[in-house]
Amino acid sequence: MDNLNWNNYSENKLIRNKIVDEFSISQFFEKFPKSLLSVTPSHTADTAPLNDYSTDWTHISKEAKRKAGYKCQNSNCHVDLAGAYSQYLHVHHLDGQKNNNRKHNLKVLCVKCHADEPNHGHMKHGRDYKQFLRIYEQVKQNN
Repeated sequence: MDNLNWNNYSENKLIRNKIVDEFSISQFFEKFPKSLLSVTPSHTADTAPLNDYSTDWTHISKEAKRKAGYKCQNSNCHVDLAGAYSQYLHVHHLDGQKNNNRKHNLKVLCVKCHADEPNHGHMKHGRDYKQFLRIYEQVKQNN
């Protein structure tokens, strides 16, 4: 309300409280009739594609790990998980879209770093994560 200067909202606190109490959504849209959306969405809830892995995901993720030298690409980690520990190496979709396999959208991460990504905290309850934490320091020292 302050940014819009709605009915001189930025005046003293008593006036602001009165304006809030008397606020009318219909009056607001009379004054600001434009849509709040600047872009029309390209999909509806019914037409939006599912956020599923592509059919060739196994091949794509293996290739990404190979190109990364089986090392975590987190700048604070770089743990080498070649060989017996490769199960703890994941490929993360930066934009969260599992079907967007463009190279700039993929990042090879150890399960520990992957679980630290936004909206990935659930991974910390998994068996692989807990197993990896037990061997992480040992593996990191051997690198």
